[in-house]
Amino acid sequence: MLVKKANEQEVIRLLNQALAIQQSGKAYFYCAYSKYSLGDKEGAIPDYSQSIAINPHNAKAYNNRGVAKAKLEDYQRAIADYNVAIAINPLFEEAYSDRGNAKFDLGEKRSASCDYKKVVSLGNESTAQWPQSKDGDWCRDIP
Repeated sequence: MLVKKANEQEVIRLLNQALAIQQSGKAYFYCAYSKYSLGDKEGAIPDYSQSIAINPHNAKAYNNRGVAKAKLEDYQRAIADYNVAIAINPLFEEAYSDRGNAKFDLGEKRSASCDYKKVVSLGNESTAQWPQSKDGDWCRDIP
């Protein structure tokens, strides 16, 4: 873990050097990803936002920014990011799953269930088996 932390910190340092020379959506994205990996959820959000400002069609950046917001328990703003990610890429399984998790955390089980079922309909095998498990029985019973 210490090696990974040192590597992520070096990645951030190098990306910041590159960003000082030229603004790059990918560099901001990977800087945000590295910050998130190091546990800096708050620090990742502005970098994801910069990445999105440069490339507003990057569904993964919206989704990852949503994940960071959800980890900070800002579920409504996370859901807004997931919605944009899904609008950009309606087949983005991870965004439906992450949005379902945020809705579940807000107590919106029926809506969460719809997102989980959408992931299943898109062919995600691990999610397809989850409603049949003990943990997923609540979802199975929601029409």
